[in-house]
Amino acid sequence: MPYTDSRIKVGKLRHRLAIVQPYGPAQDSTGSLALTAMSPVATVWGSIESVTGRDVLAANQFSAVVTHKIVIRFRGAE
Repeated sequence: MPYTDSRIKVGKLRHRLAIVQPYGPAQDSTGSLALTAMSPVATVWGSIESVTGRDVLAANQFSAVVTHKIVIRFRGAE
């Protein structure tokens, strides 16, 4: 079996991402998401990649539509 390097390459983590947590009602009175009802949890560096057709089939068990994959470093319990 060939060796595969599973480490994250730091140069790929070039996007600044905000991890947010919803609070209060998740939808407003019209039924759309209320983005103002979010509180920031952390700001991290990560990569955002569009997924291929094969990845969509593999991820379809979790969600109906998967368009992007987000990778960040592991965050321990805080």
